Amino acid sequence: MRLLTAVDQLFLLLESRKQPMHVGGMFLFELPDNADSDFVYQLVKQMQESDVPPSFPFNQVLEHLAFWKKRQRF
Repeated sequence: MRLLTAVDQLFLLLESRKQPMHVGGMFLFELPDNADSDFVYQLVKQMQESDVPPSFPFNQVLEHLAFWKKRQRF
């Protein structure tokens, strides 16, 4: 397990319904020119069925509001 940084802990402690502290992002993608009508469905299905485990930082799970725990599978 890896201890949360002071900044991460501060964000968790200060967050409330009236003052959200989380950060989000939005990415815009375009379908390839030769994409089938079910391109996105097939892409999601491929990710769900993949045997490749997620890599850092996508394999981190918050535990006890103080530690990042490595998670193997989702």
